[in-house]
Amino acid sequence: MREYLRRSARWAEAVGAAESWPFFDLGEAIEPGIHVDGDLAAEMEDFLYQNVTRGSIRNTCWGAVHWAALPPDTLAGLPALDDPYEPLLLFYERGGPFTLEGPFINVGEGMVLHKNIEDHLSPQPVTDLDAISLDYLDTNESR
Repeated sequence: MREYLRRSARWAEAVGAAESWPFFDLGEAIEPGIHVDGDLAAEMEDFLYQNVTRGSIRNTCWGAVHWAALPPDTLAGLPALDDPYEPLLLFYERGGPFTLEGPFINVGEGMVLHKNIEDHLSPQPVTDLDAISLDYLDTNESR
């Protein structure tokens, strides 16, 4: 979660979307009205309607789909930053739902202090995202 916050903060700052950070649709922020194939959009909406009630999770799921749908030349004038959704998708795949609780993000086994965007703008990754590092975090620390 902390790595997602860091990456999304850097992207939000780069594209002028800091007011929407942290759980936002970056693809939509970069290219408003971005189109996703009708079948995929319908399947996604069906899945989210049946399985996801939290707006922040819905926004980031759509954000990941819109991010993947961005034409390659769309990012041409922007900084070469890490994929913003990779850490969050890994978090979801590993069973990591979250809730917002005041200044904290509850990630199941622990809490992450939300802070503000400036606190997450570090150019250095919070952690490696390889399976060994994530397994260690899952068993020894909060996510």
